[in-house]
Amino acid sequence: MGRYDYEDLRKQAIENPTFENLEALANWFSTYDMSSWNGEFFDIGDGLRLKPEYGEEDENGCFPVVGYSII
Repeated sequence: MGRYDYEDLRKQAIENPTFENLEALANWFSTYDMSSWNGEFFDIGDGLRLKPEYGEEDENGCFPVVGYSII
């Protein structure tokens, strides 16, 4: 994954929203564009948002990301 892979990752996540494709897009944002994060979701443009889905609290009081959805 590189800085210039965004368009391909976004297209794959929208057209085929598997866990792997959504996670790849989230990883791209985490690496290259944290300014798109508002504390709840990544703004991926065209009115779409990539939102993490959290699991149960673990023994450290953290809520792990178990998936993503495009809303």
